[in-house]
Parts: sequence; C-alpha cells; structure tokens
Amino acid sequence: MKENINGTIYLIKQISTGKCYVGQTTLDPYERMKQHLSSPNSDDFHILLKNNQTDFTFQILRTNIRKQNVLNQFECYYIGYYHCIEEGFNKSMGGSLTNLSNYYLPN
Repeated sequence: MKENINGTIYLIKQISTGKCYVGQTTLDPYERMKQHLSSPNSDDFHILLKNNQTDFTFQILRTNIRKQNVLNQFECYYIGYYHCIEEGFNKSMGGSLTNLSNYYLPN
C-alpha cells in the first residue's frame, strides 16, 4: 500500500446530459484533465469530451488525500454517489474495491 501520496478525486460532468465521470490522480489535477483531452481512447466519454469541451465542467471533489487505500475508497464512493456507472461514463467502480457494500467513508 503506497503511503504519503498527494491524491485528488475529480469530477468531469457533461452539462447537457448531467452524465459524470469520477477519477483519481496523484498528478496535478489539471494535468490529468489535459491527459483526458489528449487520450487516444475511442470510448464515448473521450470522444464527446474531445469534440465538445465546452459541454463539460471539471471539479475537484477531494484533495490532499495521503493514502492510496483512502484515495481508492473516495473514488469508489463518489462513483456510486454520482451514479457514474449506471448513468455516467465510468466503466468500473474505480479504486481497488469490488463491492461498494464493503465501503466506508474515512474521516
């Protein structure tokens, strides 16, 4: 388990539909957004993001998360909170958790 990181949880939201993507990064969050914009991925999320950047907002949800397992838990929590799998762009629950019922929100 990696410790002493500087993790961030972020939200990318499509304005016109309300669909969301939640991610985590230990990079500068704005650099991570640039990576999404330049990604060669051809999934719906990246195609929409690249072709209509003005239809998306970028928001930082949590910062200064110091432990990887806590970063993973927050990512899973927010993916569930924003319904990012059922109604959004995430394809998995994120982090390393496989069952949100095992999730607890750290202080």
